[in-house]
Amino acid sequence: MNADAQHEALCRRCGISCHFAVRVNGLAVVVDELHCRFLARAADGRFHCTVYERRFEVAPWCHSAAQAASQGLLAQDCPYTHGMRGYRGKVRLGASLLRQVLPAICAEVVRVGVPIGADPEHALALVAQLGGDWDYCISEDGTRYLFFRRDAAPSPRAAAPASGQLGQAGAPADALPDASPSPSQSKAPGAPK
Repeated sequence: MNADAQHEALCRRCGISCHFAVRVNGLAVVVDELHCRFLARAADGRFHCTVYERRFEVAPWCHSAAQAASQGLLAQDCPYTHGMRGYRGKVRLGASLLRQVLPAICAEVVRVGVPIGADPEHALALVAQLGGDWDYCISEDGTRYLFFRRDAAPSPRAAAPASGQLGQAGAPADALPDASPSPSQSKAPGAPK
């Protein structure tokens, strides 16, 4: 087996590096609905990238394993981080604990949005758990999706629908700068009417 094949073989296909995290009490918590739009799950439960060979071209938020490890974007116990003292990566909470913190996670997603590389429809399903009629738009700087209630009074940060732009992503949601949508933006392709 050559060096590239050995390196690739380290991956467990857990999908955590392709999920965006939300900070909860200092932990980067992975939520199933907040993942890269190009992440798919096979019948055996393992994840894979649908654009793997072209990922750096079509998904500019994607990182190599070395870059992701240096930024804490891999799983806490990822084989790519073995030997990295004190590595703190992303975690997936057990079902019981996740249920307890899910309202806070949803509120944080509404507060700061999700990186533009995330699948907005899955993130919309997540925030819909808060109740109400939700929609999303793209931030003015094009780096993330912002969520707002359609059945509530319009807010300045949710004045426009999405435009379909792409931008840089990969950091936990709370690490992104604040931005407001522009009234001139149009709806993203495939977004709800």
